[in-house]
Amino acid sequence: MNVLVHDEHYYDFLTYVNKKRFISCYYQLRYIYGINPKNILEIGVGSNLLKKFLRDTFSYKTLDISEVLKPDIVGDVVKIPLKDNVFDLIVCFQTLEHLPFIEFEPALKEIARVSRKDVLISLPYSSTSLYMELKLPFLKDKILRWGVRIPHFFRKHSFTGQHYWEVGKKGYSITTIKKSLEKFFNVKETFNPTDNTYHLFFRLEKKHVYHKQV
Repeated sequence: MNVLVHDEHYYDFLTYVNKKRFISCYYQLRYIYGINPKNILEIGVGSNLLKKFLRDTFSYKTLDISEVLKPDIVGDVVKIPLKDNVFDLIVCFQTLEHLPFIEFEPALKEIARVSRKDVLISLPYSSTSLYMELKLPFLKDKILRWGVRIPHFFRKHSFTGQHYWEVGKKGYSITTIKKSLEKFFNVKETFNPTDNTYHLFFRLEKKHVYHKQV
């Protein structure tokens, strides 16, 4: 993991966790509780918000390359310092885009190696969205939703100091990303919430036989 956060205050709640990030955390928690694993590894500590929610319910460990962020395990996602098949669930939210794309598949290979079965990841999805929501009294609590997203396939990504690439931009289509994921995982679900279209979720299941070379 090439991006190293030196300032532990970078991820302070009031400055880092905006409304959309908090909404994304809601979906992360929904997926995790739905899977109900015995133990979890989170790759990329960030604000440590997930750990604060989950540490009293699950056996929960974190991994990050930055010692400043005080992870349980200091290590690089492309060379995870753990044995094979250790965690029931590995989560990696808004992290892998901080690696050069050439390291994306090596990172996936390591995540698959350490995982027993389930993996959740999210990636930034660059797109333009049109979204409508309609609540009608005679439908009681039901809400009609409609939306369309147009990926920024015409835009070439420029390194911002944080993201080396983003899904949806030129050369990084969802199809391209899925081809990399499918070398190591069965893609069980792809989900892009209407209330935070910038975060694209993938629910993955480890393939017990996958390519040994990337």
